[in-house]
Amino acid sequence: MAIRAGQQLMSTLTNNLVKGCTVVLLSTCLSLFAAEWAYRLFLRIKIARSHLQSNYNYRVTSEVPVEYDAKYGERPKPHSESYDCYIEGGRVIWGTTGTRSNRDGLDGKTTIEEYRRADIKILVFGDSFSHFNQGSDTWPDILQRRLTKEFGRDVAVLDYARGTYGVLQMLDLAADKIAQLEPNLIIIATINDDFTRARWWSSEVEENGIRRFMLSSEKGSFRDYRVAVDQLLIVPEATRDWCEQQIAHPNGRDRVLREANRQYGEIQNEVEAVRRAVPLMSWDHSFLYRRLVHGFAFKWPALSIPRLTIKDYREDSRARDDVRRIRASGVRVMLVYLPQMDELKRRAVIANDQSLALMNSLEVMLNTRFHVIQEEYHGKIPGKIDLLPYDIHPNWQGLDFYATVVAGMVGRELSFGSTAAAGNPPLSRGTSSAAWSASSR
Repeated sequence: MAIRAGQQLMSTLTNNLVKGCTVVLLSTCLSLFAAEWAYRLFLRIKIARSHLQSNYNYRVTSEVPVEYDAKYGERPKPHSESYDCYIEGGRVIWGTTGTRSNRDGLDGKTTIEEYRRADIKILVFGDSFSHFNQGSDTWPDILQRRLTKEFGRDVAVLDYARGTYGVLQMLDLAADKIAQLEPNLIIIATINDDFTRARWWSSEVEENGIRRFMLSSEKGSFRDYRVAVDQLLIVPEATRDWCEQQIAHPNGRDRVLREANRQYGEIQNEVEAVRRAVPLMSWDHSFLYRRLVHGFAFKWPALSIPRLTIKDYREDSRARDDVRRIRASGVRVMLVYLPQMDELKRRAVIANDQSLALMNSLEVMLNTRFHVIQEEYHGKIPGKIDLLPYDIHPNWQGLDFYATVVAGMVGRELSFGSTAAAGNPPLSRGTSSAAWSASSR
C-alpha cells in the first residue's frame, strides 16, 4: 500500500509540475508575442509620424556622373561634372562642385597620354576624399604640381579614386592598373570609414519617368531596395546656375524645387515601404529581438554602403590575389591615412576596433606602414580643412594641406626608398583607437 501511495504521489507531483511548466511556457510565449506585437504597433505609429514630419534633407544634382562597371563597381563618365545642391527642410541651403572628370574618365586633370610622357609616374587610389574637387583641383592635382616643382622633372599623377570606395575595391583597381600603366609609385589613400566598406556597384536607372543614381551590394541588382539605395537625387534642371540662384534668392514655390521635393518624397516612401515594412501577421522576423540585440529593429539597416564582417583582409581571396600581384610587380606602395579635422586636432586616428584590425592586416599584407598624416605632420594645424557644417569633405585648403604633406612623403620615398625595401617589417598596432593614438612614431 505504501508503495502504491508513493507512486500516486509522484504521479500527482509530476502532473502538477508538467501543468505548471506548461502554464509558465504558455504565459512566457504569450508575453513575448504581446511584447513583439506592441513594439510593432509602436514602430508603425513612429513611421507614420515620421512621414508626416519629413524634413526633406537631401542632395540633388543634374546628372549621374558615373557609369556601371561590372568589375570595379563604377567608372566616371568622361568630361562629366557633379555639382551637388544641398536641400534642408525642402529649401536650398548650399552647393558645391563635387567631382569633375577629364577626357579619360578620371576625376583629375592629368590624362593618360600626359602620364605616358612623364618622367615620374604615380597612381593614386582612394575614395571621395581623393577625387573631391574644389577650385578645379583634387589633392592629387596639387600633388603633381608640387612634385614637378620639387623634383624639377615632369611628374604625372593619375587619380583613380572613386567615391565611397573601400580598401577592397582600391586593391582590385590598383592591381590591374599597375599592370597596365607601370607606375614608379602607387598611393593608396584612405580615411577611417574606408576599411570596413565592402564591394558595391552603382548605376543610373530610370523608373516611372524618374532618373535615379543607385548603389547596390549585389552586382546588377538596382531595383531591389533590400540591397540597393539612392545615392543622389537626379533632376536635370537642378543645375549649378539654378542652385546658386536659389541660394541668392530663395523661392519655396520654384518649379524645379517643388519637383525635386516631390520626387524625393515619392522615392523615400517607396523605399521605406520595403526597408521599413512592419507587418502585424508575419512572424519570420522579430523586430524587438533585433532591436535589443543588434540595436536596429528592421531586417535591412538604413545604410548606403555595404559593410564587411571580417577583421583581416587575408580572409578575402580576391584581396589576397590583388596584393600578390601588386607585390610581384615590384612597384613601390605608399599607404596614406587622410585625417578629418577632429583627427588632425587630436593627432590621432579615430576608428573602431574592426577598422584598426583591418588596417593592421593591410600593412602586414603589403609589408609597409601607413603614413598617418596627423601623426607625422608636426607643423601648424590649419584652422579649417573641411566644408562643414554642410559637408564633411575637404575644402580647397584641406586638399592643399593633404597634397603638401604627401608631397614631402613622396619626396622621401622616391629619394631614399621604401620601408619595406629597407627590410623593416611593419610594426603591430593595438586594437583600439585609444591605444593607437597613444603610440609614437
